[in-house]
This record gives sequence, C-alpha cells and structure tokens, in this order.
Amino acid sequence: MLVGSAGSADDIALVRNLASTCIARPSCLVLLTVACETDFQNQGAHQLAKTYDPEGQRTIGVLTKPDRIPSGEEDGWLRYIRNQSEPLTHGWFSNRLGTYKLVERLSDLLSDKIRERLPGIQEELQDLLGTTDAQLEKLPKPPSSDALSEVLHLISTFCKGLSQLLEGAPEKDGLLQSIRPVHEAFHEAIRSTEPDFRPYERQFAERNPGEHKYIYPPFLASEESAPYKPKDNSHAIFIDEVMDRARQAITRELPHHYPFVITQQYIGDFVAQWKKPYETLFREIQRVLIKHIKKFVSDQFSQYPNLMHRVHTIVGEYISSSSDATLDQLQLFLALEKRPKTLSEPYYSDYREKFISHYKSCRPKADQPRETFASKLQSYMDPQSDMSKYMNRVLNGLTDIGLPGMTPNDLAKLLPADPHDTAIDIMAASGHISKALEKALRAGLGIGSPDVHARCKEYIQEPRQIADRREELMKRRERLETARRQLSEAWI
Repeated sequence: MLVGSAGSADDIALVRNLASTCIARPSCLVLLTVACETDFQNQGAHQLAKTYDPEGQRTIGVLTKPDRIPSGEEDGWLRYIRNQSEPLTHGWFSNRLGTYKLVERLSDLLSDKIRERLPGIQEELQDLLGTTDAQLEKLPKPPSSDALSEVLHLISTFCKGLSQLLEGAPEKDGLLQSIRPVHEAFHEAIRSTEPDFRPYERQFAERNPGEHKYIYPPFLASEESAPYKPKDNSHAIFIDEVMDRARQAITRELPHHYPFVITQQYIGDFVAQWKKPYETLFREIQRVLIKHIKKFVSDQFSQYPNLMHRVHTIVGEYISSSSDATLDQLQLFLALEKRPKTLSEPYYSDYREKFISHYKSCRPKADQPRETFASKLQSYMDPQSDMSKYMNRVLNGLTDIGLPGMTPNDLAKLLPADPHDTAIDIMAASGHISKALEKALRAGLGIGSPDVHARCKEYIQEPRQIADRREELMKRRERLETARRQLSEAWI
C-alpha cells in the first residue's frame, strides 16, 4: 500500500479512503511500502496500516529506494530489515535484494489466508444464495409459455376462490361477517313495520293510556333476541277502528260475516312499508359485496395488470346486470306478499290462534273495563298469589278431564264472546353466482375467439419492472452458484 504526499488533497483523500475500505477487513493482507528517502514516521502509509492492524499481524513491510538513504542513517533502516523497529509478524523486505523472496512469502501467506477464510466464504455464499432465492420466491412466477392455458387456469382458480369467499370464512372482516350488521338493521326495520294493534277502544286508551298500553305477545319471546316495543302510540290501531272499517266494507254479506278485503288491505298497507328497508338492505349488501370482490380480483390477478383490469370491468358489468335482475325479483316478491296467501297453513293457524288468545286476554271485562285477564296473568308468576293457586287448580282440572298441556294463555279462548271478535280475527290474520360469473368471464375475455392466443398473451404480460428484477436476481444467482462451485473445486 502506498500513499504519497504529492498530489492534490482530493487525490490523497480518495486514495486514503479506498485503502482504508480494503484493509479494514480482517481477511485482508496489508502490503506496506515505505520509501527510505523520507523519514519513516512522517509517511502516511505506516500510520494508516497501524490504525487497522495495530499488532502487525496482517502487514508485510517493504522498504523501497534503499540506495537513497541519507548518509549516516543506514543503521536505523537496518533495524527495520532485522524486524527490530516496528516489528511485524511477517517481517520486512527490501526490493534492493530482489522480489523473489517477497513474492514467495506473499504466495504462502495468501494461500494460508484462503484456506483459513474458505469455509467462511462458502457460508457467506450460501447465505447470499438463500437471500437471493427468497427474493425470487417473493416475485410472481414467470408467465407461462402457453398463454391460453394460463388464463383458463387463472379463471378457474378465481371462480373456485370466489365460491369460498361467498360461502363464508371464519374471519373477522369476512364477507358474511361484514353483511351481518346490515341484516340486523334490516330485521329491525322490518320489525318496526309490524302493525301496532291495540285490543282496546281508543276512548279508553286516551282516558287512561297507562292501563291501555302495548302488551308484548309472550309467545314471541323465544323467537326474538329482544322484545319489540313501539316507540310511541302514534301508529296504534285500536280495536274499535278496525271494527268500524270492517262494518263500512260490508256489501252483500250474511250477518256476522265481513269482507276479506279488510284483511287484505291491512296486509297490503303493512307490506308496502317493506320497500324502503329491502332496497336499503340490497344496496348495502351490494356495496359490501363489490368491496370484497374487488379486493379478491386484485389479489388473484395482481401479477397481470392487463388481465386484472379486464376482469375488474367484466365483474363490475356482471354485478350491475345481476343487480337489476335481483331488484326486479325483489319487487315481484313484494307484490306477491301483498296478497294474503300462504302455503304454510299449519304455521299460520298456530300463530293465528296464539294472537287471538293474546288479544282476548288483553280485552277488559264488561264490569271492570280497566282490569284485564292479561294483567291477572302477570300475578300468576308469583307462587304465593291467589291467581297462582286458582290457575293451578284450573289447569289440573283440565288435565283430569282429558285436556293436558294447557297453558294460562290458552284460557283466554274460554272468555265469553266479545262484540269486537271480528276485529280480533282481522288483527290476528294481519299480524349459484360463481358458475354464471365464470361463463361471463370467458365471454368477456374472448375465450373461443379467433385471436384468443394473442389476447391471452397480452393479458398475462407482466410489468417490465418485475421481469427486470427477476432477470437481475437470476443472473446474481448464477454468479453465486459459479463462485460456490469454483470454491468447492479449490477446496478439494
């Protein structure tokens, strides 16, 4: 190593930095050249070597220009040759005596250093190969030479994955998990359209609203997570109002018969309120669905931007057309719901009987208008009350005469005829996408067209920066493999 004092400061700094970078490595041998014509301590090369190899274990000293030693200073320089001053592990040499010994010594030292460092170098090469392989694995796989087969495979994989997405996954932000709050809001909205029938006359409710409030049907408690209660009395429909509407509709009916159109009108009025909730539900589900499918498309086709953009367009158009058809079906279903017809007759009959019993139990007795059978039933829950004793006695008696399984609410059916029974009857009465998308994708991507191969080749053309990065890593890996192979041969 030689750092002269001549030349510009920038040149000296540049040489010093380059030399420092090399000799700082523990595996580097330092060849220190010192000119005998200049004072030893003033030469920068010696100071630099001392900084990075203070014990002199890696440094080999070479004295140059011994013929220019000033007269009288020969003994001082001889102490270096004898390794007495500034002793070095590998000693000092003089080019005046020839370079054969120096070259031979350097060759031996270099061979020893290589043997010492070879296992470490092999480990470093192995680590670099591992890092390079890991970087290659992070890159998308190279495009297939068979573009059509590649596109068909991608479409098939996408549609299978989409089926799993729509089926649902146990993830916090999954599709079905994201839709659940929307369903719950829809349920509440539909529940709020329930007719608020009150089995009391309006005049009594206005005089004493506390005694004629809404009573939740107890048989619904097991079917709902929380009891429903109207916000206020603004939508209450009282029994005398139902009765008046029934009387006004009479045309040529027999006595005690009322037109069915009244029931139909009430049902139609309530079902008509479902339009806004179901449209809100549809739009919200559509929004969540589009969000998840867009992300899924981007994840599946991120390697091929051309194909990804095209699939985004096709899927968007498919969802739009399907949405229009779905809305048409929903409107048809809503229209059908306005017609009071059911194929679940056992369920309808069961609920009708339950509501009749509930409304009758809430009706006031003729001699005590403000005290109802339902209010007395509430005291039945207290085992020490008289009502509890009477009720148990009645239920046991019904069992003895062959009517087992009766409940307190069933006893409301035994109440005497009510002039508003007709109104009570009316009140009780009122109360596979992935396959299709795969077909659309095939058509939209032009699968089956004469230029399908050219199209598919364009679809799977990956971004230039990815291709360049893969080529760079492959070349680096090839160089590392060559170096490892050569080192292995040298080791043998």
